[in-house]
Amino acid sequence: MNSLVFVALLLLSALLTPQTYLMSSYKVPGKDIRFTPTTQTYLTDDYLDPELASPHGKQFLNAQQSMPRRYNFNFLENEPSAGPKSLYIPSTASNVTSLINGIPFEKSQDINLFAPGMGQAWYAQDIPRPVLTPGNNRVDLHVPSDLHRSGLRRVYLAPSEIMQKIAKQQTQWMANLPRAGILLSVISILVCGFGLLFGKHRAAFAILGAISALAFLQFLLSFFNLSAQSVFLSHLLKIGISSSILVLLGMWARTPKRLDNALAKFSPGLTLFAAFGPAYGLLSLLIPYPMPAPLMGTTWALTSMLPLVLIWPVLNLVQDLNERRSILEALKTKISEQELLLDEKSRVIAQEMKTRAILEERQRFTRDIHDGIGGQLLALLLRVRSKKVDIDTVEAEIQAGINDLRLVVDSMDHTGDSLEMALSTFKSRTTRLLDATDISMQWHQAPILQYSMLSTTGILNLYRFMQEVISNTIRHSSASQLKVYIEDSGQLFSVKIQDDGIGLTAGDNAAGRGLGNLKQRAQLLGGSVEFTEGLDGAGLGVHLTVPYGSHSNPA
Repeated sequence: MNSLVFVALLLLSALLTPQTYLMSSYKVPGKDIRFTPTTQTYLTDDYLDPELASPHGKQFLNAQQSMPRRYNFNFLENEPSAGPKSLYIPSTASNVTSLINGIPFEKSQDINLFAPGMGQAWYAQDIPRPVLTPGNNRVDLHVPSDLHRSGLRRVYLAPSEIMQKIAKQQTQWMANLPRAGILLSVISILVCGFGLLFGKHRAAFAILGAISALAFLQFLLSFFNLSAQSVFLSHLLKIGISSSILVLLGMWARTPKRLDNALAKFSPGLTLFAAFGPAYGLLSLLIPYPMPAPLMGTTWALTSMLPLVLIWPVLNLVQDLNERRSILEALKTKISEQELLLDEKSRVIAQEMKTRAILEERQRFTRDIHDGIGGQLLALLLRVRSKKVDIDTVEAEIQAGINDLRLVVDSMDHTGDSLEMALSTFKSRTTRLLDATDISMQWHQAPILQYSMLSTTGILNLYRFMQEVISNTIRHSSASQLKVYIEDSGQLFSVKIQDDGIGLTAGDNAAGRGLGNLKQRAQLLGGSVEFTEGLDGAGLGVHLTVPYGSHSNPA
């Protein structure tokens, strides 16, 4: 798998490089190129001295590198009618002057790429047909010096149509490669920066960020023209950048990082290709003879680390963020479960508190019954034994006690129920009570009652208030009709009871005491009572109003 990744990246780099393989059949063999120092005249028997011809002397910047040199070769032209030919050299040590059959031409172009193994210029020259002679032709190449240690690597003599296509590709390649490299390096630096902030393996992101910064510097230097006076600095930077990238790649290979993602099986191939380019660049600077394929080698030296510093940080950062998102979702789910558990516990606690409050309220009312109604019955018993009370009074007081006892029991039964349930029970008892009289009752109740009266005390006080109004109507009003209105406006709860009886009479002490009791019970409910006319302008109307928030709360 890793070998396939390596080969695929090599093929991709070949697509980014001017296609010199189209001219492979037009390459001038290196054995046919001769070397002649400029201090010598042309000889009949030119020779090639490897020590002199080598662009890489035994010293770093020795005298041989600063000396001018001449290369020459011969070629046969047996088809004068063939199309035009061109001389093409992808990389030269410095600006080149050519002589074709002794006629000088000069058309070198500067190379705007800062890369190991590349010279100062490249050469492309059309050869006019009149210059060529049938049979043997000679080409001389004059190179002033080889301070950048690039030598004469490839020479092509090809049809002009092919050469012009390759020359155009090289021009575009030199212009676009550093721009694209700067853009991709900046993207990689930013991604590695995000990895340092949010990723898990920060050391790996830091190392790849440093490699991206070195790649950015290498591409950026292509926009600066390093003159001959900066040869030492140029070599130092080329060696330093390539060596630093190799060292950092070694550190990255040993750094703990994710091994369980989809990229893990491709990482060795990416790492090997990332190291291949800088290693090639160092070899092109250090070995004693020129390396082949200068344009392809330049692409490797400048771009081989980009697939690794782009692909690995992006995929790992995405996976890190997905893992963080998954952890966050798991935490949210756990928090939701805890909230549900707390809600359930709160509900159980609230129910227990409600049940306890009801039990306490019932116990309190049990004591009230014992101390109140029980006390009344005991007092009545003592009066009966002393024969100070008649039978009618005994009957009336016993009935009143029974009625009050029923109200207490009903209020306890409906503690915690809705107000509709409590009023329904009161209506049922009142209907049975009025059935034994000549009074008919009409009950009008709002369909929805928002007012909440959950305590036993509140229900009992409301029962006693309404019971006393109805009892007064039965005993004193001589009424034939009774209407009860239960209303709820959302902010005010009201009970209105009207009859068509005789109403209040002046000097009625019993009525006065009854009205006072109603006022007192209205105060206990947290409301007020108003006495108005009854039905059809006759009788009595009792209107109780209780605002929300008095002694009870709205639902």
